[in-house]
Amino acid sequence: PIQYIIGNWDFYSGNYEVNSDVLIPRPETETLIEYIENSKLQPKSILDLGTGTGCIAIELSKIFPKATVDAVDLSTKAIAIAKKNAKNNNARVRFINSNWYQKVSLTYDLIVSNPPYVDKSTNSNEILKFEPEEAIFSDEKGLKDLRTIISQSKNYLNYKGIIFLEHSPEQKKIIKNLLNRNGFRNVTSIKDLKRKERFTFGKLK
Repeated sequence: PIQYIIGNWDFYSGNYEVNSDVLIPRPETETLIEYIENSKLQPKSILDLGTGTGCIAIELSKIFPKATVDAVDLSTKAIAIAKKNAKNNNARVRFINSNWYQKVSLTYDLIVSNPPYVDKSTNSNEILKFEPEEAIFSDEKGLKDLRTIISQSKNYLNYKGIIFLEHSPEQKKIIKNLLNRNGFRNVTSIKDLKRKERFTFGKLK
């Protein structure tokens, strides 16, 4: 991918170092940041799960400069890149090397995640083979990590806290059902730049 050859890539208002240890930031994901920025949300604490380059956490820390922002990744190599990117973007983000919530001890107003959600058995996208598999593919038809994040989220969200998730458009109905079953209300999906419903959010009642 050209992003790995160049070694950096623009995302929203920042520029991010990238290499084969991290997923390349997608322009579709900018829709998520834009939606949160244009919402009436004023979170005082934010958790980004599966941070990769750190781009989501870093951009949100710029939008909400008074908020505490924590970002989690299982990959120590990804954490190293994310820390560099935070420094280069003058962002205050605390990075945690953790398997999802495993080493998370606080609660948050907002949880955001762009987790692995591609079903490897049905994937035909050749370009993905250059990126870290653990950041792209998930078991159980791409839903294993999303299920884990949703089922445990209420333990890490404050009262009326909100979760925003990126997923494949085909998973929208399942994600909505999972959120509803786990106590979330006002569950809504929004479209990406290609007009596909790639993001779903809900508020903990």
